[in-house]
Amino acid sequence: MKIGILTFHCAHNYGAVLQCYALLQYLRSLGHEALIVNYRPEYLLKPYTIVPDLGNTSLVGKIKILLNFILSFPVRVIRYKGFEKFIDKYLLLSKVVDRASIDSLACNIYIIGSDQVWNPKITEGFDDVYWGNFVVRKNVKKNVKKNVKKITYAVSIGLSNLTEEQSIYLKKALSNFNAVSVREYKMISLLQPLTNLRLSQVVDPTFLLTKQDWDGLASKVPLCKEKYVLTYQVEVNPNVNRVARLIAKQLNARLIQLVAWPTIKYNNALRQTADPLAFISYIKYADCVVTSSFHGTAFSILYQRPFYVVDLHSLHGGSNERLKTVLSMFHLEGRYIPEEWNSRFEGIDYTDINIQLESMRGESQKFLLDNLK
Repeated sequence: MKIGILTFHCAHNYGAVLQCYALLQYLRSLGHEALIVNYRPEYLLKPYTIVPDLGNTSLVGKIKILLNFILSFPVRVIRYKGFEKFIDKYLLLSKVVDRASIDSLACNIYIIGSDQVWNPKITEGFDDVYWGNFVVRKNVKKNVKKNVKKITYAVSIGLSNLTEEQSIYLKKALSNFNAVSVREYKMISLLQPLTNLRLSQVVDPTFLLTKQDWDGLASKVPLCKEKYVLTYQVEVNPNVNRVARLIAKQLNARLIQLVAWPTIKYNNALRQTADPLAFISYIKYADCVVTSSFHGTAFSILYQRPFYVVDLHSLHGGSNERLKTVLSMFHLEGRYIPEEWNSRFEGIDYTDINIQLESMRGESQKFLLDNLK
């Protein structure tokens, strides 16, 4: 079976490329001819280019951006090359396509997801491609449509409610799919009234692979010889570093910080040029992980690391549903800590969590197996 995966594969974001790798690897392990549909919208590429976009900012704003660019240029180049090397080596890409030429790849099935491909805040409105609005061409000789399926796997929308206009669009768009699975449970109540399909909740693709699978990418030895507390955040919250320093002091460990964006700040803790392989490795050997990131949390669970998730509610005006969902799946709500947290570090007993992970992994794999027939 030839399967095309449509997701955020070209974003230089640890979670984006690793969830893409995971789904690709799982499908290929089943014997399918899986590949990544090389759809590269500008809104995904622009934030990660080496040369910054000055946009419509003021003169002062342009000067600040240019100064930041000049001072962070060496970091930007190394980081950019690290992500591109991972994408070229580990993601099997098709030729570059747009909405009109996607089906020239002649796939039997198109899987859309995972990641926030349905989040209009990221895709600058709903992107028709990720909602299955691309043409499945006819077989010229027989003048019939090819038997092509479109399904979603663990998509995320990032919305808690819909406008009337959004509801109308989504009701029509959902009719493009043969099966729909989502990552957050609350998405089912949001979208189920708009479709006759029975929506399913599945785990993020990173959970489809085992710790042993991920070990094939991780470093065989720790990248840091000392004990360390690791931080990783996409939306920056100073409270993450405060909590991490508190725990590092309790554990008599050093602090290591992974970042989502290059910065002109320099200190001994920062690892700004870490590629996706280093991201996995740093989590694997961490004595504790403090994060506000979904995939920082996911890999902490996969590698059975003690971790804490910092509450972003007060910083961004809304709780992070993606993080709360993954924590509730494994009954780890207690690791989601408030801003004023000043408690003692506690480890995690992963015995029951591993059993739950195996069960949920099996259910999610079954969704794929049933819909790839």
